[in-house]
Amino acid sequence: MIERLLIGNVWFAIALGVIAYTANYYLALKEIYLYHAGAKDYIAFQGIYDLKTSLPGLAAKRRRINAQLLAGVFICAIGTGVTWIICVQQYSRPDVFSALMGGLILLEVARIMRRVRNMVLFHYAPNGKALKGKVEYSPRMAHTLFYVEMYSFAALYLLILFITGSWFFLGGAATCFLAGRRERDWTVVKT
Repeated sequence: MIERLLIGNVWFAIALGVIAYTANYYLALKEIYLYHAGAKDYIAFQGIYDLKTSLPGLAAKRRRINAQLLAGVFICAIGTGVTWIICVQQYSRPDVFSALMGGLILLEVARIMRRVRNMVLFHYAPNGKALKGKVEYSPRMAHTLFYVEMYSFAALYLLILFITGSWFFLGGAATCFLAGRRERDWTVVKT
């Protein structure tokens, strides 16, 4: 069903991509806010939520809209539109467009799910009943958790691909696997 909507209506595809990107961005800001609002006293991620080096450093400035968000939305919208024209209109390859959109949207969905999990953890950590003591993650462990989650989403999307035969989930599985692989390689080299 979603594939037909994406292929049949370029504006729906653009809107869905922009919504996924924007939701991930704003959830990142909220995640950082919750971490620094008290969760960091109970859960320490060394170097992960540093306001000076991370994207959500914008949370410290309380800026909700900035050039980085607008550039990302613009690139997502233009890229989706151009890809739709090339894949669907010019070459009659809606399957390729579906896979590319699955890669874009399902990777963002995986990141959003991770952020929601962290937000719940960060929300309940300061109340004193959820955690006792302090947990400290090394940079290597924090990055390892991320790439394991990306591999898990890749496996889930691959399973759904085998059940449905949808190219949309092929794209999601591929991008989650690649994101996990890139993070794993970076973790092995840098930490």
